[in-house]
Amino acid sequence: MKTNKNADIQIKEIKEIFDLYVSKSSDFFFIYTFFPKEKYLYVSDSVKKITGYPPKDFYKQHNFLTEKVHPDDLKNYNRISEESKKIQKDSKSKTINNIFRIKNKKGEYIFLEEESFLVKDEKGKAKYFVGIVKDINQVESQKRLLEGQNEVYKEIFDNIPVAIIMYYYGRVRYVNKAAKKILGVGSLKECYDYNLLDLIQTKKEKEKGIKRIKEIYKNKKQPETIFHIKNLKNENKIVTLHSMPIPGQDLGLMIISDKTEELKKQELELKAKLHIQENILLKKQNQVKQKLLEELTIKRSQLLNTINNSDYLFWITDSNLKIILFNQAFYNYCLKYFNLKITIGMGTEEIIGTANEINKESAESRKNSYKKILTSKETEYEVRPFNKEKQKHDVYKILLRPILDRNKKMASVYCYGHEITEKYDFINQIEIQSVKLTAIIQNSPIYLWAIDKRLQLTLFNNNYETLIETLYNESPKLNHSLRKMVSDNNKEFVEKINYHYKKAFLGSKENFQVEFIKKDYKKIFLDINLFPIVVNNEVKEVAGIAIDVSEEINKQRQLSQLLEEKEVLMKEIHHRTKNNLQVITSMLNLQVQNTENNEIKQALRDTQNRIYSMALIHQSLYQNKNYSSINISDNITSLVQNILYSFNKSDIAPEFDIEDIILDLNTSVPLSLIINEIITNIAKYAFPQGFKRDKKINISLKRTDHTIYFQAKDNGVGATKDKIENTNSTGFIIITSLAEQIGAELKIHSEINKGTTVSLTIPLIQ
Repeated sequence: MKTNKNADIQIKEIKEIFDLYVSKSSDFFFIYTFFPKEKYLYVSDSVKKITGYPPKDFYKQHNFLTEKVHPDDLKNYNRISEESKKIQKDSKSKTINNIFRIKNKKGEYIFLEEESFLVKDEKGKAKYFVGIVKDINQVESQKRLLEGQNEVYKEIFDNIPVAIIMYYYGRVRYVNKAAKKILGVGSLKECYDYNLLDLIQTKKEKEKGIKRIKEIYKNKKQPETIFHIKNLKNENKIVTLHSMPIPGQDLGLMIISDKTEELKKQELELKAKLHIQENILLKKQNQVKQKLLEELTIKRSQLLNTINNSDYLFWITDSNLKIILFNQAFYNYCLKYFNLKITIGMGTEEIIGTANEINKESAESRKNSYKKILTSKETEYEVRPFNKEKQKHDVYKILLRPILDRNKKMASVYCYGHEITEKYDFINQIEIQSVKLTAIIQNSPIYLWAIDKRLQLTLFNNNYETLIETLYNESPKLNHSLRKMVSDNNKEFVEKINYHYKKAFLGSKENFQVEFIKKDYKKIFLDINLFPIVVNNEVKEVAGIAIDVSEEINKQRQLSQLLEEKEVLMKEIHHRTKNNLQVITSMLNLQVQNTENNEIKQALRDTQNRIYSMALIHQSLYQNKNYSSINISDNITSLVQNILYSFNKSDIAPEFDIEDIILDLNTSVPLSLIINEIITNIAKYAFPQGFKRDKKINISLKRTDHTIYFQAKDNGVGATKDKIENTNSTGFIIITSLAEQIGAELKIHSEINKGTTVSLTIPLIQ
């Protein structure tokens, strides 16, 4: 670094300042002062590259640069110089910007942009100006050229409703009115030289923006892409960008569209639709609730009416055993036996006190039961009130059941009872049978019965009784034969069940289904099991268990019909899909025949092969009658042979080592497309003209417990590692994208003159 001998500034300080600002890509750098006299204290060596003049010329003449300024820019240049003097004199901190033209050593005018600021000492006194001068000749020339265009054209360009931005390596050089609105500025000056990348909010999108700018300067047009930005008014916007290079210029052109309101509108429309759907659903739910409430009200009314008119005694007490509700039967019971007209609020002890019980054991049992209920435990007892008319004691069975609150304390007592006087002994027998049946078929919808060798009923449950009434129009009875109950409408059913009874009495366990017609001519399907009851090695009875499978059979029939319809529909869909893909292939073939451009022909053939690989999948689906998965092994052979045939590569000998593997559609289609691209690349590049060895391709497909492994290996010319890593072809993008889609691990290994191996490891979902 060189300095003026008369400079009163430290070289170290100059170097630090220079190093600081040279990192901002300035074209050349200077330090200038007006006091005590005007002079350059330092000029960087890069000034010669820009202007053609060496630094020493600046040191010799303090107004050296002023004499080179274009006459049209001299007035503004002198104004800035005077302003700089005033600032240094008053020690005001301010940055000064100026754009002007100077005549270089070749006699040509070039555009420069100067940015300078005042440096103060430790006491705050002004020392000198530091200036950075940028070469903006190309950009400014372009700008002046645009400004010099036809005014009508400029007016159209500036007022076109499409937002347009011109930029120089990402920095704004021109914006039209529509672009100013999106950027949140009123003039070009507010955003000139602004870095567009600073608008982007996320790191990922910023990296994408840098990549787009690099591609533009490689003369590659960039497709439309969505970005999330915050403009200079700090407004969040969602925009789409479409970028392209300007031929012959070092500028990029960007078309930017504000999609913020459009997306907000779409979001509002979606919310409105969801709100409508929610209202419809809520309305349906309210209708269902209302219907259930009405049904509940009706059932409650029916229940209360049934309870009040029932012969069973029914009453409810509070936690202190005072009556809060009772039915007519309980009122009559108290009046008949105790000559007591009960009322709400009457205590249970008052009723007990009126009882005239001779049986002391029964009275003691009742007292103990009331003590037990007070501890919130369910209890039952028998009471024997005296019947004056018959001059004997009747027998009633009473059940007391506590109703607990949230704290599991007794809130009330539910009580009911019924007379068991005449049926006392009979009920005991029924209760024994009921216990047996309850243990076997508690709350079960099955039909249960048993018959002896005379075909007389020895046991049956309520469901069976209902069934017999439906079948024979007569109630079954114990120790009665069913032979007397044959219905003309169900003779076939009776003959069938009698046949199986005979086999069961011979010791065979029978299972069969029967169909019969009820009184209302509706069909019922029963699944019946008969098994012998063996006592002392002899079949004494046969027990039967039946289940009503009418709903299941009807559902199976409906399901079978739906499956048949689905099979026809799926077959037609895949068949039409395959046909449509073939039509597209044929259309592409016509296009191949009508174009003479070999690159276009090759691209169309590649597309045909990709379509064929998908069509092959759909063909396999409808031919194999399995519409969710296929044997991918069969497709690979056909696919490879078709590709080699399409490239007229009959001299390539494929060798297959493929296992039978069934894959679902979501894996089969991407895998087929990947294989298509791999074999296409081999056919195109592995064996160039003049290849002398035998041309071979080895294709293998294997399956383990957790993965599927595919490998394609050729003995072609191979490629270097750098070439493979830098591959950016459509086929390679398809392979990597589809491999990522199915979660597969892709590996490519190639050596010069030793061929290439491509392997794919696909994980299986467990």
